Amino acid sequence: MAYKSAHFAHFRRSAECLERGFGHRVRLVTREDLRSEIGSDLYHAGLVDESSAGLNPAGYVAALARAAERAGVSLWPERPVQQVTENAGGYRVRTSRAELMAGNVVAATSGYAGAATPRLRRRIVPIGSYYLAWPQHPCLESVALERLAVAACPPAACFQRGGLFLH
Repeated sequence: MAYKSAHFAHFRRSAECLERGFGHRVRLVTREDLRSEIGSDLYHAGLVDESSAGLNPAGYVAALARAAERAGVSLWPERPVQQVTENAGGYRVRTSRAELMAGNVVAATSGYAGAATPRLRRRIVPIGSYYLAWPQHPCLESVALERLAVAACPPAACFQRGGLFLH
């Protein structure tokens, strides 16, 4: 989304560069058409990439938890699992607070699986996320901020600043 009308020129150049350099088509959305696209007049323009997506991890996890509870799953938050043992009736799950019996177990973990799921530890590769935060200030030009972000993040990282998606 373009917060300023000047950003639209940047979007147009980005769209041309993506198509010319990579054969990747994106769609520019003018201010007049933005309401039908996102339901808001707040921004000056937009750039739509139909082949890209984003995910709010916290919202995704919360929705999964709600769906699991609706399906009858018992969730035990804030009880780190120390051991899972398969037996004839299902699984014995030992947590930091109790021992439970379960017919099925879902291992919900971040990129860092613990000792309770050793098979996952060998199969899940953590992927780093990088966040930079700085106060808005008229002396901080966008070019300087982009250089700072590129210098602070590893090669091939993607990040977003305001309405600009940077590689």
